[in-house]
Amino acid sequence: MNKTPERHHYIPQFLLKGFASRITKKAHLVYRFARGAEPHEVNTINLAVARNFHDGLSADLEQRISFRESNYVHALEHLRGKNATSEDIGLIAECVFNLMVRTKHLRDGITIFGNEIVGLFDLPEAQRVLRNRALKNFIDAQPEIVAILSRYPKSRHQRILLTEMTKRGFDLNGVCRGIWDKIKASIDMSKWAKDAQLKVLDKDGLPEARRDSFLSYRWYIDSQPAGTFVLGDVGPLARVPDEVKLTLPYGCGTPLSVYLPISSAELLVGTAYPEREVIAADEVNRASAELSRDFFVASKNTSREQAYLQYIGARATLLSKPDMVKGFKEVLDEFERGKQN
Repeated sequence: MNKTPERHHYIPQFLLKGFASRITKKAHLVYRFARGAEPHEVNTINLAVARNFHDGLSADLEQRISFRESNYVHALEHLRGKNATSEDIGLIAECVFNLMVRTKHLRDGITIFGNEIVGLFDLPEAQRVLRNRALKNFIDAQPEIVAILSRYPKSRHQRILLTEMTKRGFDLNGVCRGIWDKIKASIDMSKWAKDAQLKVLDKDGLPEARRDSFLSYRWYIDSQPAGTFVLGDVGPLARVPDEVKLTLPYGCGTPLSVYLPISSAELLVGTAYPEREVIAADEVNRASAELSRDFFVASKNTSREQAYLQYIGARATLLSKPDMVKGFKEVLDEFERGKQN
């Protein structure tokens, strides 16, 4: 018997409900501002939802995510009441990281990157990655080369390898192209993106790469009048060194601050700065629109919110060129792991 498809929210309802325009006995309604559509009210139960979005690795992942979210809600309530414990702060930091990872924005961005990665083949940076991989594969396949290399300084190894490859009839450019053709034929980028996302969500707590920074932040809620903030489909935003605008929290090292609108009147802030920041709501809202891929939600539908509609997707590209090359290496690693399994 086929399993009935389940509806999974990739932005949690507890967050969406904070932007309610109306609340009835049966629904929390928010205004959805989507690219190419007129703003309209929608029930949060039908917003930011996809069939079986969290299916794949663990049968109970959706339930575990829901359980985590109930803890996040309590921790945020304690922060509102200014009686948050260190345990609450840990949960709030985990909540922000969870929302960085779980969005459809991130999964789509990785998939798009993967589908466009063929264009990286001609980049010098990518050529170096493939060249190094091809040379490593040549050494692995020709054990006697190790003995030859051991007689010469490391600075001469690449030249010697190229000479040995030519002697044995190997064309380095052809080998690189062959590696890349095999990768394109064997990796389903949409599946790779989904599996990578679910692997992170499957683990409890903060990863080591974020633990020290997120737990050392000062966390607080910037409270403003109702209707001040909007929420984009990207979730959290970040302020990073050498960037003027708020940006995506991925691939940027350690952010100076992270921001998450948790209701139309509240902005959750985690910052490395010793003092509370003065941040304009317009800066947050415009960044939410520019960085979002598909939509943002708000509790009002006025000329103020409608003005942000023109910016949707203006800066939705997930990865910069250096990050794309890093991702290129990860695709190669995934391909090598697949060959070994």
